Amino acid sequence: MPAKATRELVIQLDAHPQGDTLLLETDNGDNPAIELREFRCYYPLTRIVFKAAPDSAQPVWLYYGNGEASAPHYDLGLVADELLRADRSTVISGGEENLSSKAERVGETLTGSARYIFWGALGLVVVALLTLMSRLLPKPGQ
Repeated sequence: MPAKATRELVIQLDAHPQGDTLLLETDNGDNPAIELREFRCYYPLTRIVFKAAPDSAQPVWLYYGNGEASAPHYDLGLVADELLRADRSTVISGGEENLSSKAERVGETLTGSARYIFWGALGLVVVALLTLMSRLLPKPGQ
């Protein structure tokens, strides 16, 4: 019997599931039943569990969006029991703040031809300053 071709079926959920079970129903009609196997399900995590210092009046900061950040160097398996047993409280987040450096923001705001004009003008200023400095410095042997 030849190997059957397998295809990946991707279903995007537009609403949050109401429980912990997803039900997939098919209407086979006169066709033989569909053979389903090797299920994988991915669902984005929308909650964060963390432990803050007890009786701390310090604010809690959540930093995100750094694609160059490395993975943590600790094993969550070692502290999972402690985190899951701790008293839970809801945290209300404040407004989002942009903490990126000014240089990063300049690179993000300059788009299209404005970016090339900026860097071209900056290059011309550097060349002009280097030329001026070379004329002001004494020549060797003088």
